[in-house]
Order: sequence, then structure tokens, then C-alpha cells
Amino acid sequence: TTTAGTPTLDKKDNSMGITLGIPILAIYIKKTFLELGYNDFGSYKIKGKHGDAISSKFGTTHDFTTNQTLETKATNVTVGLKHNLVIHNDITISGRFGLHEFDSSHAQTGENTVKDKTIKKYYGVGAEHNVGNFIISLNYNCYDVDSATTTLVDIKTATIGLKYNNFF
Repeated sequence: TTTAGTPTLDKKDNSMGITLGIPILAIYIKKTFLELGYNDFGSYKIKGKHGDAISSKFGTTHDFTTNQTLETKATNVTVGLKHNLVIHNDITISGRFGLHEFDSSHAQTGENTVKDKTIKKYYGVGAEHNVGNFIISLNYNCYDVDSATTTLVDIKTATIGLKYNNFF
């Protein structure tokens, strides 16, 4: 939140990730999967001039005493379970939950970089549509992050995926 002046927020970065799903309950039914993943959530930058000020959700404030740039980056690795529920021949909905270890850093011009690394929960829902050997998926995930150290809040992602369904 801006509390003084007109700092600018650059949040035009993209996130990307990769997930490997391994069937664990019934290899032929393929309903429950162990998922392993990695996400690069990208970064955001706040640029401020002398006299600008911002405050975080955690009540911490930053007063810009010079022209400065604040930059926060975050990545994570995930381990969790995904369960599919087939609702039609080619359409599946799913739920997932698990743990993720996120690694974030917060840097500001002229200061030391602050880092945070911890393990927290994540959960999500999704829908998939089979098209031949490919599956198109839409997913929404929430990664518990809330970190006063690097002032990050929970990360929520909406993703579109394409999977090849015939490895085994």
C-alpha cells in the first residue's frame, strides 16, 4: 500500500512451472497421483523516489530516503497428491494438496538481500479435457507463503497446461 508519494509497481513478469505426476494407487485406473513440481513465480519491482513510502500487509513500512528499487523473487518445489474424478468420458475434475518449500529473496538498492526459505502447504482444483493423446488442463492453486521476512503474501496461480497422456 502506498502511504506517501507515488512509487511505481512493475508486476509484468510471468511465472512458469513443471509438474511430474506419478500414478500411485491403481496404475490402470490412474485416479490418484503423487505430484512433484517446480515453479518460478517471477518477480516484482517497486521503484520509489525520496519521500515515497509504502507499507506491507504485515505492518512493516519502507520510507524511500533516496531513489531506490525493491525487488522480490520467489520459487518453490512441491510434493503432493492429486486425485481425479472423471465426470464424463473426456472431462475430469481434480483436487490437489501437499507441501511446498518456497525460496524467496527481497533486495533493495544499497542494502543486503533478505532471504526466506520455509515449508508450507498448498492446495488447488483443476479441470481436464482429453483430446486424443493430449490433455488440456486448467488449474487454480494457492501456495501458503505469508512471510514477514520478505513481505510476500500467499501466491495464487491460474494455469493452462498441456500434457501428453501416453508415456506408459
